[in-house]
Amino acid sequence: MRSYLQLVSLSSKQRKSKNRMTVLCIAIAVFLVTGIFSMADVAVKGERIHVINKHGYWHFSVKNVDEIVFDQIGQDKRIKSYSRYATANYSLDEGYYINDKNACICGSDFGYTDMLEKLPKEAYPSQNNEIVLNESMRINLGVNKGDTVTVKTPYVTKQMTISGFINENSLDVYDAVGAIVNIDTFRELIGDSGYSNELVCFYRLKNDYTVLASISELRDKYGLLDEQLDINTILLSTYGATEDSYIYGFFAIAAVLIVFVIVAGIFMIAGSISSSVSERTSFYGMLRCIGASKRQVRALVRLEALNWCKTAIPSFYISPIGILVGFVAGGLTVYIAAVAPARRASSVSPMAAIAGNTDTKKVKRGIKGLTVNADKKLGIRYAMEDKKSLFLISGSFALCIVIMLILVSILQLIKEALPSLRSYAPDIEVYNASYEASINQSIIKELSNMPEVKNAYGRMYSQTPVTDNDDVRVIDLISYDELQFKWAKKDVEKGSIDKALNEDGYILSVFDKANPLKVGDKLTIYGKQVEVAAMLNNSPFSSSDIPTIICSERTFENLIGRIPYSVVDIQLNNEYMDVDQNLIRNMFVSGATLSDRRQSNKETRATYYAFNSTVYSFIFVVALISVINIINSIAMSTSFKMKQFGMMRAIGLDDSELIRMLGAQGATYALIGIILGLSIGIPLHWCSYDLLVTRHFGIEWMPPYLEIAILIVVIVVATIVAVLKPVNRIRKVPVNEIISQF
Repeated sequence: MRSYLQLVSLSSKQRKSKNRMTVLCIAIAVFLVTGIFSMADVAVKGERIHVINKHGYWHFSVKNVDEIVFDQIGQDKRIKSYSRYATANYSLDEGYYINDKNACICGSDFGYTDMLEKLPKEAYPSQNNEIVLNESMRINLGVNKGDTVTVKTPYVTKQMTISGFINENSLDVYDAVGAIVNIDTFRELIGDSGYSNELVCFYRLKNDYTVLASISELRDKYGLLDEQLDINTILLSTYGATEDSYIYGFFAIAAVLIVFVIVAGIFMIAGSISSSVSERTSFYGMLRCIGASKRQVRALVRLEALNWCKTAIPSFYISPIGILVGFVAGGLTVYIAAVAPARRASSVSPMAAIAGNTDTKKVKRGIKGLTVNADKKLGIRYAMEDKKSLFLISGSFALCIVIMLILVSILQLIKEALPSLRSYAPDIEVYNASYEASINQSIIKELSNMPEVKNAYGRMYSQTPVTDNDDVRVIDLISYDELQFKWAKKDVEKGSIDKALNEDGYILSVFDKANPLKVGDKLTIYGKQVEVAAMLNNSPFSSSDIPTIICSERTFENLIGRIPYSVVDIQLNNEYMDVDQNLIRNMFVSGATLSDRRQSNKETRATYYAFNSTVYSFIFVVALISVINIINSIAMSTSFKMKQFGMMRAIGLDDSELIRMLGAQGATYALIGIILGLSIGIPLHWCSYDLLVTRHFGIEWMPPYLEIAILIVVIVVATIVAVLKPVNRIRKVPVNEIISQF
């Protein structure tokens, strides 16, 4: 053997079974780091796909130039495809209809099929009498490919044949049709007078990563002005090709999470290596006896730790960047974690190894009152005597608590920012122009009797003047039925909602930064006084400069009178979620607008649940690190003190006392970790909650009792599991065998 470092491979083979826990710790840390960056990488790719699906796969557009210039630019060798494009009736108020249904009509060339993956090439309307409709219209208009529809514009009425459908249903929310025609047909439909004002040309380059340079060269070559050129910065940012690229935010968040993981990993791996070093202090002392220097011992411990990475790090993940970061961060974590144990191993003196006394700690005096609850006091002493292990294990628990409490506030922000996750979110909303009071209230009973409908509820609405209040002159007064009041209870910030439901003269006010009303304030409406009984932190209504006031239907009728509903919301039963919207539409009089939100609700919920799953998976693995850390540390500590435990059993220590002793050791780690974690985590949770939620939604902070309780239960269970394994190990080995091993 030419070097002490060659002992690494020999030691690894001899201690393969004992090193499994340390290898597992390293593997978990590397898995987390790799997984986080892989998720960030996948999120960026997913965002890129989302941007392409929503906005199109084009890099820049040109407008306000002659169409000859469009073609000249399109022939450049750097251009993959290009298409002229224009839109009519984008605001849905210019009088464009398809089969009497409000329509937004787009014109494009065939090259647009390279930029919009939702538009199949075979569906492109190459003939002047052909048209492509959005997919949902196949059912809502009762048409199929090859059928004829009537297109009516302020300039022409034209019979057109459906050449295909595009999988784009965003206009369902506005009860409108989306259609695509070729450029010549578009010119005919909108009239030549407005054609040149609407026209732009989209270009897709061959190389996604040299876009800015190519655009700059094309701008100079064709003398384009800044106002004539529009760059698809949203798409380019997903490639990191713009200075304000928001994709860096994904990796910034990933980097912050990785810092937490590295710290947790250092705690876990350092604790495991420290326990291993403590168990083998005599080995390191003998190395010193035969001439190894302190530097050589430190190098041996570090190399041994890094050698475990060969087994723990290699794995296959979905992202190259994740693999690279995992390797680097994993190796760095292990190296940092090995520093303190290596220093400890090198401090073992040769004389101590020869004398057989390899305990490097100073001997402390006995514990006062040891005869009373001696088992528990010994357990506490074992936990407290090794300050480094105490810090590492308790710190691991504390870090887990801090991470979870911060992430919980982020989840609350996401939930509040997505109204479609609320219990009152409708699948279909029906209203008339300007939300006028025109829907007969009897419709609710008819809808409720339909097997497809889970809940149907309407609202009366009136923009009402207020007197005797200097801060409020006008309010939006809205009625709720009992079902809506039931949902509103979850959003009560202050006051009592029952008064507004059961008693006349009481109202609810919805929080908004511009709303000065508070609980107890009184308003006079048409000579009748009402009082704010409660404040809601959320509602289905968009905020405005006018305070939103909610009352019972009885109070509304006493103030305004009984009037038709302005809005009717419908929630469908799960088994009928794909029901034809015309079944609902036929229940209402002609002219009603049916806003179909099923698809958008589905997408929002899928995104939210995917995000939730990711966050809670991360929390679970971080918690797992803490669990493995305490199990490993107590197991190693038990292994190191096996002779002491043998002696104790020889002089009468029974199983229950052994359990209490090790239980006290584990409980000490857990209690300190909980206290430390809550001391840091609760203030951080309050700060993040106030910044993210309270300031935007008016929801006052409350301690997250449920999350804290779950964390404590997890820690207690982890401590029990950590104690039972070494207890069973000690109980199974005869006393004489334990003593004879040393």
